[in-house]
Amino acid sequence: MEKDDLVKKHYNNLKMLEVDGNTLGGFTTNYKELQKQTKPEWPKIMELVTKQSVILNFKKCQFKPKDMETFAFMLANNPYGESKITSLNLG
Repeated sequence: MEKDDLVKKHYNNLKMLEVDGNTLGGFTTNYKELQKQTKPEWPKIMELVTKQSVILNFKKCQFKPKDMETFAFMLANNPYGESKITSLNLG
């Protein structure tokens, strides 16, 4: 076994994530506190959208203000790099 075998790698072929009409949400991350940490643990969805181009469709989901804050960080201040979301539908 070599060192490269022990490194975590993320693989997926996700092109579109469609979650219509579900009560998805509950991103309860406090970003002000998270940014103060030296080694913060960011939500995994933020890493997912930087790996490859993806379409996110969250129509009729019941998001709360904290959920919208997660989307704002995912699009603009993503610590994993530039977001590759090609379409985001929250309608």
